[in-house]
Amino acid sequence: MPKTKKTHKSTIQIRDDLYKKLSEEADLKDKFIGQYAEEILSNHFAAENVDIVMVRADAAISERLKKFEDRLAAMWGKQGMDVAMILMTTMTLLSREVNRTKSPDQSDVDIEVLLKMMRPMAAKHFTGKRDIPE
Repeated sequence: MPKTKKTHKSTIQIRDDLYKKLSEEADLKDKFIGQYAEEILSNHFAAENVDIVMVRADAAISERLKKFEDRLAAMWGKQGMDVAMILMTTMTLLSREVNRTKSPDQSDVDIEVLLKMMRPMAAKHFTGKRDIPE
């Protein structure tokens, strides 16, 4: 036989309008007023507990996301530096090669000019439009 929880008998004072509403709702649910009042209180405290858990969960998730964002930012920073080093090395070597093979009457080509020439082609390549000659 299942063991019932210990109960306490209590007298409370509530306004007439609340009592009338409580009584009507209890009748609709085919429950005694005390049973229905206990159900309302149980649901209220359960909802409060859920709110507390949700606030704690939200704080924990926010903290974890912040750590993850910080890690991603650090990785992207390192990648950006690596890409910049590769780009500058490539552009330096390319400008040297272009300047080495140009005719004497042509002016030197500097890295800035090469970057301005290649950026539109790189953007098309990056977006999948493939404007870079094979």
